Amino acid sequence: MRGERLLSGLTFDSIATRRTANEIESYLAGLSSDLDIDGDGRALASTDGLIYQRYTKDRAGVALTAGARNASARNDAGVKAYLD
Repeated sequence: MRGERLLSGLTFDSIATRRTANEIESYLAGLSSDLDIDGDGRALASTDGLIYQRYTKDRAGVALTAGARNASARNDAGVKAYLD
């Protein structure tokens, strides 16, 4: 999602430092290497986001990464170490 659709339904409180779509997109682009949880060189909701969601539910090992990473990505222990 990009542009004004990124802001759809959002409200900002007085401490928000990024309020425009461009400011938010630029900030997220700068985080892309940090968001690449599986280490495959891409930050994707379908893999990295899924792994992070599982991590927040205390899953580990194969349950953390099953079906959510490719062969060139970090192994299960590597993903867990990155997130810890």
